[in-house]
Amino acid sequence: ARASSPSPSSPASSSDDAATSSTASPHVLLLYADDMGWADVGWNNADVANVTVHLDRLAASGVRLHWYYGQPSCTPSRAAVLTGRYPIHTGMQFGDLAADGPYGLPLEYSTIGDEMRASGYATYLLGQWNVGLVTPRHLAGARGFDYFLEYHDVMQYYYDHKLCSAINGTDWYDLLQGDGAGWARPTRVIGDGLYSTLLYANLTAAILAKHSADRYDDAVVGAADDLGAAPSSSPAY
Repeated sequence: ARASSPSPSSPASSSDDAATSSTASPHVLLLYADDMGWADVGWNNADVANVTVHLDRLAASGVRLHWYYGQPSCTPSRAAVLTGRYPIHTGMQFGDLAADGPYGLPLEYSTIGDEMRASGYATYLLGQWNVGLVTPRHLAGARGFDYFLEYHDVMQYYYDHKLCSAINGTDWYDLLQGDGAGWARPTRVIGDGLYSTLLYANLTAAILAKHSADRYDDAVVGAADDLGAAPSSSPAY
């Protein structure tokens, strides 16, 4: 059994005007997957159609982009998504950045979190950050996200959330949470033994429940109660 669960902090209160203007805004959920090949989804490969059932359903009811250009590794691809710029323009094109790397995503660039928050959204980042831990100002909480639960290196073990020692020779714990107000003092999450996929999925459900008080169902309410999430009328990103 886990010793404690991460709890998303309530973002700072916005003005009445911002809250009113965001009432009709949809939630935005951006799922970012590493090492996912063209043939790893059912709509491109019938052999895995029974594996990616939910993704296939989303693809069938949405828009599929068949022509796109992406980066081949974690740090450059995340820098591109966060800033909307090619990594060569932000200095993040040199491959994957270790957690103890000497640089990070330059502070002069705004992120998608900054832009969404400026539009009235409560913003969250869950999972791999990997664009710099060189100073506290490089954490997600200082880069436009009201709450973050992040790890910082290229990869980590699923259950104990340590760096993969077989890759880089170390095994220190790499999972921190914090919020926009407390970004300088992120707290360590005690998640040992909780599978990463479930950790992020349960927390995502709790966050959406927090921002969807009028659309609660029993399963989501349970997740929200477990993680201490309070209902909110703001849309979530």
